[in-house]
Amino acid sequence: MHRGGHGGEWRGDGLRHHQSRHRLCGGGCPHRLPAWRRCHHAASAGTVTFAANTSGGLTKTGAGTLTLSGANTYTGGTTVNEGVLALGASGVLADTGAVTVNGSTAALSLGENNETVAAVTLADGKIEGTTGELSASSYDMRNGLVDAILAGNAALAKTTTGTVRVSTANTYTGGTTISAGSYIIENTTGSGTGTGDLTVLSGARFGGAGRVQTAANRNITVASGATLQIGKVGAYGDSAGQSLTLSNSGTGIISLQGTMEFDIVDNYGGDFNLDAPLLTNDVLVLESDSASCSAVR
Repeated sequence: MHRGGHGGEWRGDGLRHHQSRHRLCGGGCPHRLPAWRRCHHAASAGTVTFAANTSGGLTKTGAGTLTLSGANTYTGGTTVNEGVLALGASGVLADTGAVTVNGSTAALSLGENNETVAAVTLADGKIEGTTGELSASSYDMRNGLVDAILAGNAALAKTTTGTVRVSTANTYTGGTTISAGSYIIENTTGSGTGTGDLTVLSGARFGGAGRVQTAANRNITVASGATLQIGKVGAYGDSAGQSLTLSNSGTGIISLQGTMEFDIVDNYGGDFNLDAPLLTNDVLVLESDSASCSAVR
């Protein structure tokens, strides 16, 4: 445990002081360190707590897993560049600190713990959990995997190239806007995009084999020039039918003006019995208690 107002680098063998950030490394230590400061195994932090006047942040590097179990109060933000930063309890990060996951091997792991933070950025890597919820002031999704529940009043934006895949039912209420890249949902229950409006803008791709279920009076919009992907689309050897469900209620409108892509394995022509086609063909399911559904092309 280290308490102090200066930044540093924690490698499991001691603290190296710097001016602004705390750097936690989950892998082995550099061999150039003196023998008395070398690690004998991958670092694992049971409790890391910094004083309230620490304005610097925390950076996780190295391939190992580090677990934060104490109520940390540093305010400079948390960045995971490599390995896993695991939360060992709820509320271990400062509510005002931003969180960034930025590495192909990087992961923020909530487990069963709930966490409230400021802005969350998934530049690359993974946000994972079981029943724990992550609540943020905003979500900036660029590339990677989301396998944890995203909650709170925040909005989610996808503004860059790259692909984000979401496997969880999320509850954030601020809406989802996809303006670039691909955003693929694979949840089987709830809503992969929270309960607010869903907007897919020209040039972006949205879809998958998941489910969108907004709150009452919220809109689902796929603009002209956008792509709505039904199922996996074009996956070699995939002959199983998959469905994408878009659901709203009240005065909400489902407006699909973009291009729709899906696989048809068997052509049933005029057969109106949907049971057989569902087995091999991708299907778009629209659910609404409103008559307002614009044309699909």
